[in-house]
Amino acid sequence: MTSDDGPFHDCELDPEAILGTHTFEDVLFTDDTETSVNVLTGETPTHSQATVEEATEFAASIDTETPQIALLASVETQIEAQSKPYTSAAFFHFKPTGSLKRHRAYHTAYDSDAYTVDFEADYESGDLTITVERAGESRELTAMMCAGRSIDVRRRVGVNSRLRRVTSREARLTNKVDVDGLRCWLTRVGL
Repeated sequence: MTSDDGPFHDCELDPEAILGTHTFEDVLFTDDTETSVNVLTGETPTHSQATVEEATEFAASIDTETPQIALLASVETQIEAQSKPYTSAAFFHFKPTGSLKRHRAYHTAYDSDAYTVDFEADYESGDLTITVERAGESRELTAMMCAGRSIDVRRRVGVNSRLRRVTSREARLTNKVDVDGLRCWLTRVGL
C-alpha cells in the first residue's frame, strides 16, 4: 500500500506492480471462442453466433469514457441469458487482468495524470497487453502525430482523460481520430 498523498493511496498494489508491459493471454473474444451448443440438435444457437468484428463494434459502441474491450462470455451465461458469446468491459477489468487488485491499480493509473496507460487488444490471439509508464516517459503519441498518421484511440490512451474528452462517439466507433484536430487540441492544452 502506498502513502496517502499519491493516487495509489487506496490501492492494495503499489504502482511498481503494474509499471511496464504486461500481457494477459487468452482473455479476449476471438473467432475460436467457445460457444454454447444445443445438445438436442448439436447446433450452435443463433444468439451464440458472432464474429470478432461484431464483438469489437459492440464494445466500441458502449457510451463511456473508458475504452472497452470484447471479452468472451461464459457458456453458462450464453445458455442462461441466451446472450451473445461476448460481453464488454473496461480494458483494465479484473476478468482479463486476473485480479481485483490489478483492476484497481490499472484503473487508478488510467485516471491519473501521473501515468500513461496504453493497451493493445489482439483479437486474433486473444491476448491483451497493457503498458503503464510514468507520465513524461512516453513520447510515442507525439512521434505518431509528427509522422502524420491516424492514431488508434482505443490503443493510444496515454493522455488519459484529456484525450477521452475530445474523442467523439463516432471516433470511438471508427477507432480513429483526426490527427490534425488532435494536434491542435494538444497544442491548445499544452501537451
